[in-house]
Amino acid sequence: PFMKAKIQASHKHDATVDHIGGAREEIIVFAREPEAGRVKTRLAGDSDARFALSVYRRLLARSLRLAHRVRRSRNVREAVCGLTVAADFSASPATAGSSLADTELGQFSAYAGATLWRQPSGDLGERMQAAFAASFARGAQRVILLGCDCPTLRHRDLHAALTALDERPVVLAPTADGGYCLIGLRAPAPQLFNDMRWSQPDVFATTVARAGAAQVCELTMQRDVDHLADWQHWCAAREAAGLPEARTWYPGQPCVDA
Repeated sequence: PFMKAKIQASHKHDATVDHIGGAREEIIVFAREPEAGRVKTRLAGDSDARFALSVYRRLLARSLRLAHRVRRSRNVREAVCGLTVAADFSASPATAGSSLADTELGQFSAYAGATLWRQPSGDLGERMQAAFAASFARGAQRVILLGCDCPTLRHRDLHAALTALDERPVVLAPTADGGYCLIGLRAPAPQLFNDMRWSQPDVFATTVARAGAAQVCELTMQRDVDHLADWQHWCAAREAAGLPEARTWYPGQPCVDA
């Protein structure tokens, strides 16, 4: 089961969770505070806001469980890998005036023993760049960042990404829509994020071109869940494989490791 960590409030509107000091590797999960109408908006357009929120909670729980288990397995002999939840509260007025430790992402982080890090303002590239910079400033030497839209990512993919950074400075897991769902770096690389046209079908190709193809390790192609058809495709694949329905998580419930 997830280990509940001590939460320390750094000031009235922020919080962090105790972090493994000096971790040489770090996994960052990029996430938005779950709130109906503010997450999975394209999926909501195919269905409704409450259904989209339910799906997002399942994707979020899966991503955090995945990152937690990979972090734990890499720390069997020594504490080499840290875990950060990079939280986007910008679209969540419900968090105003309250401690971030009381938010859903704050509770997720506590159960996972993760650092809760508040994303700054800016576009997606600026926020990703800031998350990497914070990890490197803490002393990490290999950092991977993943979102919560890609349930096809597996433990082996995260292990492969961290290991590949020993050989290449950039690791990417492309998605079928032309983007990527995971990026790994071993040093800051602002050129990969500045002035990028996000949510376009050439994001992956542009990122590879900017990094230099010889510098990039490309992982297995994945499939995001952006629309209702994507979710139905993933659920059908799980059913065909005899796997259980994707589980969700709600505040106040333990994040059972799965």
